[in-house]
Amino acid sequence: MNFRLIGMLALLGVVVAGTTIVGLVHAGWETALNLVVALGVAGVVANRAPGKFFLHGLLAGALCSALTSICQAVFMTQYLAHNPKAVDAFKALPAGMSPQVLVLVAIPLTAGLAGIVTGLLTLLWAKFSRPKPASA
Repeated sequence: MNFRLIGMLALLGVVVAGTTIVGLVHAGWETALNLVVALGVAGVVANRAPGKFFLHGLLAGALCSALTSICQAVFMTQYLAHNPKAVDAFKALPAGMSPQVLVLVAIPLTAGLAGIVTGLLTLLWAKFSRPKPASA
């Protein structure tokens, strides 16, 4: 396992969070940005990981997603100030439930889903891009 590679790619979650917190990417476009990041992570892992491509992609994608959510929860005031669609979505929450709590509670689900998607993309990328071993 290349934990250094996983850790470095997971830091992209901070970059993604930063773009959403300051309003460069709005709430409606976050999914598209996350898909682009997942494809980028899959490509890097497929070309640099020593093996276990799905597991490398799963861990990198899950950690990246978790870091994004944690940063957004910590800077929720700034995030909401730059994302009016998110404000509208959070208005549907039950009285007394804060958006930070919802984001933090949802981390296992969102990170798990992002990890599985990234792991599958990594596995496919490695299958079709890595050279086949020579047959004997």
